[in-house]
This record gives sequence, C-alpha cells and structure tokens, in this order.
Amino acid sequence: MKPVMVYCVIFGILSNIAFIVGEDLPVIHGQLTRTAREANKQGAVDCQMGPWSNWTTCDPCSKKQFRSRTVEVFGQFQGLVCNQPLGERRACKTEQACTEDTSPPPCLSTEFQCDSGVCIKKRLVCNGDNDCGDFSDEECDNDPRRPCGNREMELSELARTAGYGMSILGSGARANAFNNELFNGVCSRLKDPNTLEYHRTPWNVAVLRYDSSAEESYSREVFDTTSTLLKEIIEENSLSISLGLSYKFEPTEEMKTPFSPKAGVTLAYGRKEIIKKINEEKTTKNKSFMRVKGKVQMGTFRMKSRDLRMTETFLLDVSALPLEYAKGEYFRFLEEYGTHYATSGKAGGEYELVYVLNKEYMETKSVTSRDVQRCFSIDVSIDVQGVPGVEGNVGVKPGFCNDLMNKEGGVHDQNALIDKVMTSVRGGTIDTATALKTKIEKTGVMDVDAYVAWAKSLTVAPVLIDSQSEAIQSLIPLNMQHAEVKKDNLKRAYEDYISEYNVCKCKPCQNGGTVSLIDGECLCLCLPEFEGLACQNVKSDNLKYHEEKVVQQGNWGCWSSWTGCSGVQRTRTRSCNTEGLTGGTCKGEVLDTDYC
Repeated sequence: MKPVMVYCVIFGILSNIAFIVGEDLPVIHGQLTRTAREANKQGAVDCQMGPWSNWTTCDPCSKKQFRSRTVEVFGQFQGLVCNQPLGERRACKTEQACTEDTSPPPCLSTEFQCDSGVCIKKRLVCNGDNDCGDFSDEECDNDPRRPCGNREMELSELARTAGYGMSILGSGARANAFNNELFNGVCSRLKDPNTLEYHRTPWNVAVLRYDSSAEESYSREVFDTTSTLLKEIIEENSLSISLGLSYKFEPTEEMKTPFSPKAGVTLAYGRKEIIKKINEEKTTKNKSFMRVKGKVQMGTFRMKSRDLRMTETFLLDVSALPLEYAKGEYFRFLEEYGTHYATSGKAGGEYELVYVLNKEYMETKSVTSRDVQRCFSIDVSIDVQGVPGVEGNVGVKPGFCNDLMNKEGGVHDQNALIDKVMTSVRGGTIDTATALKTKIEKTGVMDVDAYVAWAKSLTVAPVLIDSQSEAIQSLIPLNMQHAEVKKDNLKRAYEDYISEYNVCKCKPCQNGGTVSLIDGECLCLCLPEFEGLACQNVKSDNLKYHEEKVVQQGNWGCWSSWTGCSGVQRTRTRSCNTEGLTGGTCKGEVLDTDYC
C-alpha cells in the first residue's frame, strides 16, 4: 500500500487575480482587468489552453460524445490563471444499437431479489437492516429477526466516513465509494469510551478502534519570509516527491453534483484561507512567522481487502464511464472520487496557527521564539476514560507573558508582539470550529472552553488526519461489465492527470527560487535574500551585503511521450527551461529509461 497523507495543504485562489472563465476573459465595466505590477516585475504569463480534440464517436448507450484539450502553459506572475475544464460533453444521435446488457443478472435460488434488481442472501431478509437499500427486503408480516437483538445501536461517524477518497494532487477528502450503511447480517459492535455507547461496525470495516490522544508542536524556527514558511508547509504535506510541488485542490471538471462535504470533512475551509493570508504577507516588512500545529486523534480504522460493498452511486458512475477513453470524463471521475481511497487511517481533527510576529518588538524587549511559545501554548490532554471525555488545562504562564500581550490578547495593536494570527481548523462541527477559529484570531491565544467544545464535536464530525491508500480503480468489482477496460482507462487517466497538472508547464524562477503550481497558477518560492513574483529583486535590507552570485536553477520541461519498445526497454526525454535566466541549469537526468 502506498502512503498518502490526507492532511494536505490547500492553496486558495489568491486575491486580485483575474481568472479565465469558459472561453471569455474577465471583464469589469467593459474592460479586461489586471492588477498593478510591481517594479522590475517579470511580464505576466497568461494561461494558454491547447485546441480541442475531435469529438469522440457517439456512444450508443449514453447518447453522448466527448472531447478534451490540454493546458499548454499555466498562468504565472499575476497572469490569467488556468481554471477551465479540460473536457466537454454533448448529446448526440446514432443509429448504432447499445449492446450492453443493463438488466440485472438473475438471482440464485439462495438469494432474494430486491426491487432494484440487486441480489442479497435470503438470510438477510426481514432482519431489520436495510440490506437492499430500498427496504424491499423488510416488507415482512412477522417481526424482524435482528442480528443485535433488541439493542438499538447507531453507526458512528468514525465508521460511516471510513474509506474516503483523496487526490494525489492534494484536494483532500472526496466522495466515499463505500456503502458503510451495510452490515451483511453481522452484529459487530464497539463501545465508545468517551460516550459509553455501543456502535455497530459496518461490513466494509475490518478493524475499528477508539484511540484518543492529543498533541501540539511548534516550528523549530521563526521564519523571516513567507516563502520559507510556505515551502515548509507544502513540502511536509507532499503526497509524492516525484510530482514536485504540484497541487490541485479545486476541481475544474463539471461535477455531476457540486461536491460540498460537511465541515468535518472538507479541507478547503481553513487551509485555503490561511495559505492565502500567508501569501498576502509577502511584502510586509519587519515581520516574522511562527507556526503551531495541534492534532486530536479520536480513533483508527482499517478497511477489508475483499468482498467490499460499494454505493449504488459509485457503481452507476463507473458504468457511465465511456469505453472509448475520454480524458475529460475520466478526470471528472477522479475529481469526484479521488485518485486513491483510504485503506486505513486515523480520524479526528487538527488545527494550525501562524503567528505574525513584530520583529522590532522582539528585539526591543529581547523576546525569543521560545518565550512566545511558552506564552501562547495550551496544555491540552484527553482523558479517554473520563466522561464526557475531553479535558483542557492552561498551564501556569511565566510572569513576563502579561507584558507581551495587550489588553485585547496581543492582536491588532501596532505596539504588540503579535500582529495577527492566521488559523486553520479541520474537523468538528461548523459551530465549534468557527468559534475556535474566531476566538484565536481575536485574542491570539487558544481558548480552553472553545477547544474542549471543538474536540468533543470530533466524535460526530471527524476528518482523516493520516492514512494509507490504494488506487481508486481497485474498487471496481471484477464481475462488472467491461471492468478491465475501465480499470485500464482509469490508470491512463491517473498518469494523464499528474502529467497535466505539473510544474513542468511553468516558467523558471530567478535567483534560486523554487517553482510551485497551486490550482492552475505557478508561484515562485524565493530564497530569504530575494523577493518579487519571479524572485528577481534583492531585498532592500540585503543590498549592501549581497555580493555573491546565486546559482540560477532552470525548470524541467515536461517529459516527452515514451518511445516504442526496443528489446525490453523504452525511453523518454525532457529539456531544461532556462527562459529569463543567465546560465541556468537543471538538476536531474535528461533521459529516462523504463522496462516494457
């Protein structure tokens, strides 16, 4: 199994950027808009889309045809961002008959046929559980023979949400392909030590444990630039080193239904805002940044490896995929369900705080980063045996802490240590997560009551905070019609997906800056001595000290297509893009060889 970190960084749409929508450019009062540019700024690079492919042949079953295109160049240096879909569909007519057999297979003599046509074991009829999904198996004259007797037990959210989909490009939790409402006639139950209630474990979940713990950690250093802070956030949440700093958190393909998971599931709410705010601080002077992370684990799970039960929606969506490969349609499926799904994981919640510190205040008062940590930390513990189960305590703070904070808690006062606090909260109900976020940003400190309320709510609205994963196509049942064709198409779509949204389509950064791709926009993460959209400027406070020449790093272009097999090998090549650089080079190989 391939590890995939679920708590991925989410980069929001940056402010003051014009976007492409459809084929039209954004217009305000009849004129195209573009933001004012800084001095010595690299010329803006607009998103460039390739031409549309020809329409596919008309699918005789769906009566639809498809076409697709590619991204040639991503937007950069405040140019127009690539946020357009790469696929299109339209209705069509054909005289060709649909040869697919859409009628359900006949049930065996030992099976019961639901009104929907699904076959279930006869032993599951009249057991009180909705095994058919439409309750047609529970239309009985006699009282049901319940697997758990007369004991009424609910399904916990930890079990209900197990197995969520996720994207290799970091979009976070996607739709869940598993039908975790089914029990297959088994009464497997587990006691929640926090609530002392018993919950049933669904058939798809092999192992479910309530295992509560909490931890809080600090960054090892105070960051002097937003670029170094962003780079750490991005790199530690990287899903695959080979992909570089390429991320796509917002779906661009037209979704069947807008994906809007509960507050406990979504990654976008807090992370999108915190990254946006960090980026907005890139031009501020005399500020530094300290990062605090906290995590509350409520339990762990592991999915079964065989005889899994999928939702009817997932199976219908797989059936609707065209046999003829259509990139846009398969991208749509990957953005709906993810490129992978969680085979095991830890569920709970997490928060992240970024303190914007006043460097002049710290120097004047001789305040260290360790002093800040001691003053703004919270001593949080979880008592898994207790009821209601979550406790928070504020330890005794050193006497100098009162001098570091103004009356409002150290935030928004120009003479205070803390200029502002950026907050991301994942997991928990909307009310408790919002309350926690609001109080931290207002006072600069963790409010114990708000923290405890949020932590308690994680039992009903957990998120994945760590996981192992498998490719999403492995969930397609082997007995499904055209299963192998669609699995092969999804494998191809996965390779196309990570190739399509790749930093290889970005221009290089100057002065050793690192290229990143976030939601269709290329961004440069600069070394501490430099600033600007392309890292083209030496910081003013470093001018008199800056004499060394920086090694200019080019950006690798995209790999070519693989050659045909020659013997048992095939090859592909790439070139180093040094546009705008003087003497730039790329680290790595020009030629790649693979066995075939």
